[in-house]
Amino acid sequence: VWNTKYVVRRLLQKQLNDEERQVLTRRAVGEITWAATSDDEHLVMVTLDLWNSENLEEWREEQEIKRLNLSAGKQKKYNRWKKGGYKQHDE
Repeated sequence: VWNTKYVVRRLLQKQLNDEERQVLTRRAVGEITWAATSDDEHLVMVTLDLWNSENLEEWREEQEIKRLNLSAGKQKKYNRWKKGGYKQHDE
């Protein structure tokens, strides 16, 4: 039923309502992540439009950096490594 309502609203080019934003966000981040986060975090995730793949990727990278608890310098190093631009110096 929800999917049908969603498709009809998309075809009519209506704005996403709060329920649709929440369902799309929950699907994007996954049920486990959604269940492990607080209501306040849910609100933040919904406002970030995480169903958009670019936003989701950026959010996941931020979460990974938080999880690793990196300093600013190490964050830059980590980001370069992720992009494949980090070269290790031989001594």
